[in-house]
Amino acid sequence: MKGDFSRFIYDERKHYSLVLMQQGRVQLDSDWNEQALLQWIGMQNLAEDIIGEHGGPIDNHGFDIRKSGEKDNFLITKGKYYVNGNFCRNDDEIPYKMQEAYPFPDSEVIELSGTNKYVVYLHVWWRHITSLEDDHLREVALGGPDTTSRIQTVWQVKAVKVTAAEAKGDYRKEYEDFITLLENKGIIHPTTGRLQAQALKPDTADQPCITSPRSEYRGKENQLYRVEIHHSGPGCSQDSNNETTGTVCATFKWSRENGSVVFPILEFNNEVVTLEHLGRDDRFGLSVGDWVEVVDDIYELRRKPENLLKVIEIDSDTMKVTLSSSSVHNIDPQKNALLRRWDHSGETQDDGALPIEEGKWIELEDGVQIQFTEPSDNELAHWYQSGAWWWIPARTITGNVEWPQENGQPAAIGPLDAGDSYAPLALLDPKVANPKDYRRKFNKLAK
Repeated sequence: MKGDFSRFIYDERKHYSLVLMQQGRVQLDSDWNEQALLQWIGMQNLAEDIIGEHGGPIDNHGFDIRKSGEKDNFLITKGKYYVNGNFCRNDDEIPYKMQEAYPFPDSEVIELSGTNKYVVYLHVWWRHITSLEDDHLREVALGGPDTTSRIQTVWQVKAVKVTAAEAKGDYRKEYEDFITLLENKGIIHPTTGRLQAQALKPDTADQPCITSPRSEYRGKENQLYRVEIHHSGPGCSQDSNNETTGTVCATFKWSRENGSVVFPILEFNNEVVTLEHLGRDDRFGLSVGDWVEVVDDIYELRRKPENLLKVIEIDSDTMKVTLSSSSVHNIDPQKNALLRRWDHSGETQDDGALPIEEGKWIELEDGVQIQFTEPSDNELAHWYQSGAWWWIPARTITGNVEWPQENGQPAAIGPLDAGDSYAPLALLDPKVANPKDYRRKFNKLAK
């Protein structure tokens, strides 16, 4: 969630059920959002406990897979389905290639001919939507202010080619076998790496400060730092040498504003983009040398990161910004195209992001440090999946960051992600008239 938030304090280990407002107190976004999370996660857990990993109501059982007569397409029926407690609804029967939330990539064309067999599955995740992606969120009666944002449940029906042996699995009954299949195909590859964060006091104070004399975080503003994996891959240890070993590290980017600083794009002209604005002030503005990510709705839904680009020149009169490359992927200004600012600097990889060097403290800025932990002796090499992220709230009044502690040291914790869940739907076999159905069904409790 790349929104303008102060912090998130939800912690399932505390077993909270409700957030209660007290009279005469300041209202905070973190309290509102914790209440929303308590309800949302509670409903998901309840649905999963009752339904199981996946299933649909027998009287409105959606996502049936049917052949369409085309060798490279099939139909998805309307109806409801639940995946790990996430509610999915398909409003109309649609072809595989016409999914609104799954821009069909040419690299994933299916071919229902010969001996080709495909397991069709449902991939569910959530997407953060702001008023930049959905202008309807603005209240025009108040002049269209940017107020709240939304979480959208995204479902995508996908297909993976399988061998004859893999096609024999009963994925309706054996859900773990289905997950293993996706892992073996490289579709599921969660982040196993962990992060530590801290704020260190400099050895010598270079200037007077008005905060606590124990201050370690020296920023002028309260911040919600976001550390996010850019390109997937393994972490690299301190003594890794890419040139000699051929190892390509996973990369990361970071933002002091939780990735919420964005600039709507009006027009593309090679490496020059025309923006709607350049930010309301220096804190939320754009500067020469900044790294930016060019995104739109299609880019967000495909979830395949492209290289970051550097800002080379800014013309504040015309709102034109020159980027470091004209090889911008197929971005459509009509599909909510944006420049998203990231705040890292220093020696980057070819993709414009920073290499993940495990076992090394890395300073972001103003004393805020992070470390990707090295695998222990009994662990396999860590993997980092694109899009996984961590939040690090930094506070001026304490001069510190808010981070869990363990034995007096910053705890090593795993990342947050988009809640990816998967469910098997069917087996497509060109030699069989009707696809094999993997869906589960449940009756209503009340009759």
